[in-house]
Amino acid sequence: MLFRSVFTITALLIWKSLPGVAAAQLGGWLLSLLVVLWDVHRRYPDLFPGVAGASFFVVKQQMRPSVLFGLITLGIAVGFQGANLLVAGVLGGAAVALFVTTRTLANSIKQIVGLFSNAAWTEITRMEALGEQARLRLALRLTIAVSACGCIAVAAPLWFEGGSVISVWTRGKLVPDVLLLRFLLAYVATRTLANSIKQIVGLFSN
Repeated sequence: MLFRSVFTITALLIWKSLPGVAAAQLGGWLLSLLVVLWDVHRRYPDLFPGVAGASFFVVKQQMRPSVLFGLITLGIAVGFQGANLLVAGVLGGAAVALFVTTRTLANSIKQIVGLFSNAAWTEITRMEALGEQARLRLALRLTIAVSACGCIAVAAPLWFEGGSVISVWTRGKLVPDVLLLRFLLAYVATRTLANSIKQIVGLFSN
């Protein structure tokens, strides 16, 4: 991830074009792959990937569960990118740029709150395994409170100043849609909080 970001920034500074960014990401990925293959070949030659000795029966045996996992991945991709494709087909490319940028800003709620709530789950899992019910209930209440406060703390300033953030972020190249931003903020904030509560309910129901 770090190398890809470095290559992307370098491409933007040198070429300032979308094909240049794509080429930089491809180059970073291929470089990482070559380094990994070289290290595996040098240190663990028996684990170096190849087709010698491959069994078609084993491939066929693994195909069905692999396809099912692939369908799950495809479903997640369609759920996440489907809105972009629909917006592009109906409203055009400019609307996609605004929609994706606005949604990325709104998703900062989920990312920031996730940093705190996910960090607590190791300790919560330990308490659940040891049967420390009193401390577990307190930790879960605090997790919900932190998630709720975090959602409000991030969403509130973006609710009023998110349009200015988008203007500064895109250097005035996109005209922000405040109503779109507020709908997305409400959606992400309520869903993030609902997911935290659902995880807790699922923990107690098992």
